Amino acid sequence: MKVLLFIPELDHGGPDRVFSVLAASLPAHGIETSVLVQVAGGHYWECLPASIEKTVLSLGDAEAPDKRYPVRAFADAVRQLKPDVVLCTLRS
Repeated sequence: MKVLLFIPELDHGGPDRVFSVLAASLPAHGIETSVLVQVAGGHYWECLPASIEKTVLSLGDAEAPDKRYPVRAFADAVRQLKPDVVLCTLRS
């Protein structure tokens, strides 16, 4: 099974911590895990094990309408990563 966790960033927030702990623990149960973010870097981003696939949304032009609501970029990433399950935070 492949799980995709989508969160805007993995810096210092509570949901950021929860998603990083979840991402780090799933592979021990035989679950292939990927993390998708809008902003690379951050405290918990750096703490993820190397076994976790980390992807940053490709938002293109900073002035594009998709920048604020990246539905198209998110859909493209899901099609590319082909997860069985997608889990998002409320912020997403």
